[in-house]
Amino acid sequence: MARLATVLLRHETPSGGHFDWMLATPGGSPGAGLWTVRTDLAAAAWRGAGRWRLTRIADHRRQYLAYQGPLTGGRGSVRRVDAGWVRPWLWRSDEMIFDLMMSHCRGRVRVEQADADCWTAHWLEG
Repeated sequence: MARLATVLLRHETPSGGHFDWMLATPGGSPGAGLWTVRTDLAAAAWRGAGRWRLTRIADHRRQYLAYQGPLTGGRGSVRRVDAGWVRPWLWRSDEMIFDLMMSHCRGRVRVEQADADCWTAHWLEG
């Protein structure tokens, strides 16, 4: 399967900060949104954590693969802290397994839906 772009942005808001992890989806058109989750961990910590929590948020526009800077409406700003690609092995609406190649994180990851907007990522190997 083809490589799909991914990016991890540090999102600073008036109430604090977190990371937004965005992935292009298989078979998505050039204008398709990015599958997006929020996490408290930087990519460099994922392997050591072994398992980490993700919160599903609305798909984001593809421009965020390259955008850094202020956000409109008082939502703070974003800064790219890692980027790369994923190669999916399994991609379903409730579970994904993919090889991840980012500057600070490389290996196989499983992401599964736990409940509504709550997802869990598992480090598998690498």
